[in-house]
Amino acid sequence: MKQIFSVLNNDLKLIFRDKILLIMFLFPLLIIALCREGVPYLTEFVPHIPNYYWIIVVGFTSVSASTPAFLFGFIILDERDENIHNILRILPLPQSFILKSRILFIVFLGFIFSLIILIFNGLVRYGFWETIALSVLFSFIPPVLTFAITAFARNKIEAATMYKGSSLVLFLPIIAFFVDETWKYFFGIIPFFWTFEAVYFTGNPLKFMLSFVVSFVFHFVVSFMLYRIYCKKIV
Repeated sequence: MKQIFSVLNNDLKLIFRDKILLIMFLFPLLIIALCREGVPYLTEFVPHIPNYYWIIVVGFTSVSASTPAFLFGFIILDERDENIHNILRILPLPQSFILKSRILFIVFLGFIFSLIILIFNGLVRYGFWETIALSVLFSFIPPVLTFAITAFARNKIEAATMYKGSSLVLFLPIIAFFVDETWKYFFGIIPFFWTFEAVYFTGNPLKFMLSFVVSFVFHFVVSFMLYRIYCKKIV
């Protein structure tokens, strides 16, 4: 446990040196302020917006949960550029220890960021267990994006581009809820769709649980596949 904290402490020092990266830790608070003040103000001019409050909250929560992927994706790419990852291999630790510690931490951050927004957004409310379950699903976004970025990006410029592109993918499932039911599940090839689906079915225990299980398994499988690609890239 002490070794995990040592790894994460060093990573956080790197993050806190960069004011831009540090701001990302404040992102959930900015989202909450926008939900509580900005969206209600907009509702005065667009009366139908309350029907889509849940989509607004889910979209914002997805983006907020994804920010740890950007933070740690850059750290990993920095280490690759400077060949630090080769030096880390000689440490008296299992080869994947540092990576797994980071992944656990970004899952934890994704969970906390999501939990804060789901509780304090001021637009929609969910039950206690639904909030916990949804936060768990949102917490799987960072590892998927982290492995996608680090597996395919060759440098930080490409990583930034990929992060922007993946952020758009986070919003793609929204379209599914504005098309005919026949076409809706074509978006099911996107892991994040099933998290949106779980939110949509809050209040319906059976469908909610089914969507939760599919989302959980899908995210895990995609994360594992990307992890294997990443490992092959750095060998």
